Amino acid sequence: MTSFQLNSIRQFLPKAARLICGLGCAFSIPGANAQNAPAVPNAGGYAGDFGSDFGVGKAEPTGLREPVAVAGLRSLVYGKPVPWLGLRFADELAEELRSPMRKSVDASAVAQFLAARRIASWRVAPNADSATPSAASALRTWRAYRNIPLIVVGEITVSGKDSARETRVLVRLRVLRWEKSTLRAAAGDVSFSATLGEWPQLPARAALALVDALRIPLIEDERIDMLRRASPLQPPATAQQLRWEKLAGEMQYQALRCQILTQPLRGELPYAKAARVKNAKSNGVDARRSLAMLKKIKIDGSLQRLRETPRRWQAYVSSVSSAAESRFQALPPALRKPPPVAKPKA
Repeated sequence: MTSFQLNSIRQFLPKAARLICGLGCAFSIPGANAQNAPAVPNAGGYAGDFGSDFGVGKAEPTGLREPVAVAGLRSLVYGKPVPWLGLRFADELAEELRSPMRKSVDASAVAQFLAARRIASWRVAPNADSATPSAASALRTWRAYRNIPLIVVGEITVSGKDSARETRVLVRLRVLRWEKSTLRAAAGDVSFSATLGEWPQLPARAALALVDALRIPLIEDERIDMLRRASPLQPPATAQQLRWEKLAGEMQYQALRCQILTQPLRGELPYAKAARVKNAKSNGVDARRSLAMLKKIKIDGSLQRLRETPRRWQAYVSSVSSAAESRFQALPPALRKPPPVAKPKA
């Protein structure tokens, strides 16, 4: 190499260094200055508060991974309660929150625990007149989960047929935290709107929104995995899948209502007791029938969680329906008879 070439290289190196520095400033890593930016809770989970969604340049988050219980979600269709929708969504949401929250109590276990205390989980909602305080207080007495500080409640509103994929659904969630003896909001409310056709993606979308609102750190692989499940590019729910989800939710509702109605009430009159026990028995029979139908359905690999639902509920449905049948058989023969059908007047 000649001296002329060496001198040319020496003159070019400073210019190249300045050029590289300029490019680095122009194309800075997304989220590198997120620590100085105000934290805005994200409703969709697609842009995290701590930088890009792919784990690049994230600021140091302030949240902790704390155990959470999904206490209940009230669901309304045309303003009327439709319990199956909230029960199914709560189950799926608890499953999605399990990893980023370290420990999430299974929503079906929470619903069964509350039913044993005559608290209907499908009536729990983040309103002042709801059963939220009683549900949260009951969960604090649960020995296995007494140290769970966070409780998720919410409401799902559907303005259309609950079987139509184009029907709009509005999800509103709130995370509550116990501070000594007071229940307070742990973060701002999370709400988003979608169609029922996006049902498979909604639990992951809701979980991401809650995680961002609580400023909980996610490692790169976790966020990517959750974003993949929350993406609208995933296959939409078919009409058949929505029917299966409804059948599963109705089975849960029938079994939980059977448990609530099976429990005796203080000072109850004999005929009122007989009516309650008969209703419990009827709900137990319906729950068994719905469970049998679910077990017969052929489900492909993309609906693995729906396949697991009958297995998780098998023992519970059998237990509560058997208890209701036993209490029905314990009634006096005169009270076991169905009420006489009134003949129409001529």
